Amino acid sequence: MSKAIKFSLGVLVIFLGCIVLSVVGSNRSRISEFAAATPVLVPRVSAVPTATVAPTEENATDVTAAKRDYARQVLGPLSNMSNALGQVSELMKHATLTQDWNIALAAQFATIQNTHKELQAITPPVEMNQVHARLLDASAQCNEATVHAAKGIDRMSFSELSTANKLMDSCGAGIQQTIAMLNQ
Repeated sequence: MSKAIKFSLGVLVIFLGCIVLSVVGSNRSRISEFAAATPVLVPRVSAVPTATVAPTEENATDVTAAKRDYARQVLGPLSNMSNALGQVSELMKHATLTQDWNIALAAQFATIQNTHKELQAITPPVEMNQVHARLLDASAQCNEATVHAAKGIDRMSFSELSTANKLMDSCGAGIQQTIAMLNQ
């Protein structure tokens, strides 16, 4: 294996590890806590400058309930993605390029891709459309990264692995933004 490919695999491992540990893993308890929390008064925020309803206790509670329900819907898929990214990270640390290794890696890539499809199938509450759009953008980047990583490994392509690294970095940032949006 060339030095460039080894370097690319190493960088991919670092990015995946950082994403798993700092993004989803460290925020999982916060998402779970949020999903289980009692309603807190939160004003309704409009993404488009249109006439808005002044926040009242009733509609603010509706927004909080929508956030909590949405957080419950996405927690499972995010957990699956986190686990798959963790497994990919471990596999990349010990890259043997054997048939068993390739099968194990392909299975984790499939989990990431299926998780993206699960997230696409979620119909969020109207109040969570903007949050969900950001999450879908992030998961799409993870999904696309798996395609580039697989091509990079199959073809021993530094370019493909580099693209996968950039997409994983964007995916992690997008998941962090989604969690921040949920915590507002």
